[in-house]
Amino acid sequence: MPRPLSLFVLAALAAVASGPEAQVVPEVGGGAAPQVRADSALALTLGDAVRLALTRSLELERAGYAVDLRGLELRDAQAARDPELSVSAGPTLRVSRGYDTDFFGIPQPGDSLGPDPDAFRLGTDTEVSLGVSAGASLSWLLYDGGAIRARQRAAEQVLEAARLDRDRTAGDVANQTAAQYLQVIQFADLVAVEETNLEADRALLDRVQAEYDVGNRNLADVLQQRAAIALGEQRLATARRNEAVSRLGLRQLLRLPVGTPLALAPVPQELLSLPSRDLDIATLVARAIEARPDLDAQAALVEAARFDIDGARTGRSPVVSLGTSAGTAYSTLDDNRGAVGQVFDVNPNASLGLTLSVPILDQGRTRRAVERAQVFLSDAGAAYELQQLRVAADVETAVLDARAAAARLAAATEGVVAAREALAAAEARYTVGAGIFLDVLDARRTLVQTEADVATARTDLLTARVAVAYQAGILGDALVDLD
Repeated sequence: MPRPLSLFVLAALAAVASGPEAQVVPEVGGGAAPQVRADSALALTLGDAVRLALTRSLELERAGYAVDLRGLELRDAQAARDPELSVSAGPTLRVSRGYDTDFFGIPQPGDSLGPDPDAFRLGTDTEVSLGVSAGASLSWLLYDGGAIRARQRAAEQVLEAARLDRDRTAGDVANQTAAQYLQVIQFADLVAVEETNLEADRALLDRVQAEYDVGNRNLADVLQQRAAIALGEQRLATARRNEAVSRLGLRQLLRLPVGTPLALAPVPQELLSLPSRDLDIATLVARAIEARPDLDAQAALVEAARFDIDGARTGRSPVVSLGTSAGTAYSTLDDNRGAVGQVFDVNPNASLGLTLSVPILDQGRTRRAVERAQVFLSDAGAAYELQQLRVAADVETAVLDARAAAARLAAATEGVVAAREALAAAEARYTVGAGIFLDVLDARRTLVQTEADVATARTDLLTARVAVAYQAGILGDALVDLD
């Protein structure tokens, strides 16, 4: 992602992390996102809507959490080089049974040497003792053949892929917001067309009614015009419904409170001059392959797979580790030395050791691990090539859509001019009695349809321009900097 939008996304994620309420975003490319209020109309430009969406998008928030998780995995890989220290302590209870040695004919000190009638009686004794032990151990991996380093570098690439995926998500949010904003503008234009047509139909009804009242027109003309007004009112109701639904979709994208009224500014003409306007398909594809963050993310996963192969091969490497431990203990069996003497003089112990482990037979685990990592590398490479093909197809499709939309707009514009002239001619013929009222109605319907076609084609062209810039990977800054 270009650097200005990346910085804006980071600021947006910081705002999202502070809570679900809207935040005022630092100025980026022309202004800050507006403060969200549910009690008044929210004035928005296209750039405002994009900035607000980037600030409040749940998809972008989740992409940020994915980056956080990959960052924690990298910290785990880096921490594998650190020594491990553990401390243990705890009480012990010992219960033992002893036997009288006279049973075995062993005289005790002070006993007579003569035979004892009780010498063959077995004597037992039970002893109970309490103790406390404490110790510490330290282990440190000195050499592992590069396994930790390979795992760390793979984790770095996976983290970079997550960051690039977050950047692409930001582009997705910007594209969706722009498309929804333009749809609202389109339906608002269609509402205006229907309102203008309905106003003209009512004025025509008044004129026809007046001429009928004086006997110059027949009743059929009046009834036909009333039917035309009824159809116009139906179309207007449908257009207003479509506009309301599109505004609802925009509010949902921006996570605005229910019922928040939106005052949308007209789309700036600069939108038709996005950087992708005068570029051919080959140039746009080359730029997309260079700029698209999702391609860079897949390339990072390919690198991660290569490092995984290096890590798998270290299974054949020897491992050297250093270990040391120290501890002491106290027991009530040794009452003569006391607790201090036992802990500090008699029972302290310590050890230091260097361990070398050389794998000789591992049941083929290392070989299978290497083969598995190589398969993952091949799969990641195939996914990268497939993504390149998709990017090229997406860019070319977007360009073709833009060209078709431009052609439709040009044709619709010419159609409006012709339809207005045809309506004027039909009304003139009807006024002098050379034509019938049905010709006027047909001409008005044609004019309304061509005006609606112009509004639709204009929005289609704007949406197509946005789509071209989005597929080429250069949309974010263009939208943020519009105003």
